Amino acid sequence: MSEKKVDIMLAGMVSRFIRSSLERSSVSWRHHKIGVLQAYAVEEDQPGDAEVRVHVWHPALCLANEDSGRIHDHRARITSRVLVGAIFDAEIGLVASEDGTHRVWNVQNARSAVADGSFWVKRENLDRRFDLMRCEHRYGPGAGYSYAPRMFHRSEVEDLTVTVVSKTEQSTEPARIVARDGQTPKHAFDTTSAHGVLDVAHMAMLLEAADRLDFIVRKGG
Repeated sequence: MSEKKVDIMLAGMVSRFIRSSLERSSVSWRHHKIGVLQAYAVEEDQPGDAEVRVHVWHPALCLANEDSGRIHDHRARITSRVLVGAIFDAEIGLVASEDGTHRVWNVQNARSAVADGSFWVKRENLDRRFDLMRCEHRYGPGAGYSYAPRMFHRSEVEDLTVTVVSKTEQSTEPARIVARDGQTPKHAFDTTSAHGVLDVAHMAMLLEAADRLDFIVRKGG
C-alpha cells in the first residue's frame, strides 16, 4: 500500500520536543511495558482537559506479556498520528461466553500509580469470561487512527516508531486490560530491574527518533 505524506511541521516540532526534553528536567519520559516511551507535550491543567503525548516505540522496550496490558482500552478518546515507522494495531472485540478464554481487569491510571506506589490491578467481574474477535490494521507514516473510550485494542511495532497521541473525552473510570483466564496481570508501570528509569539505551532511542524526524523534514515528508 502507498504511504501518506507526513506533516513536516509536526515532524519538526516533535523532533525539537524530543531533543529539548533531554536537555531539561521539566519533561519526564516514562516507560510503558507494552513497548513505548511516553512524554506529555501538553498535560491536563484541570481533570478532563485534552492532552497530547509523544510516543517512541521499539520492540526492545516491550516487557509486557499477553496478560499484562498488551490488550487494553483507554479512559479517553485516543487519536494517534504515525510520523516514523508503522503501528500494527488490532481492534479487539469481546464476546461473552461461559467457557471463554479471557477475563477483564481494571487497572490504576499511571499518574495515580506512580504517586501512591500501589499499581493495583483488579478483576472487573468475578464470573464473566470472554472470547476475542480481532480486526488487524497497519498504519504507516502519515496515517492516523482513533479509538473511543473503552474500546479494546492491541498495538505493536517491528522497528523504531514515533507517534503523536491526543487524549480527549477523558473520564475518571479506570482503563481495563484483558488477560487469559487463570492469569494475574501486572501493572504496566510497576518497577522492575529493566523498567522505570530513562537510561542510556532509552536516550539513544529518543535521539534516533529525532534524527529520523529531521530526515523526514529535510526530504519534505
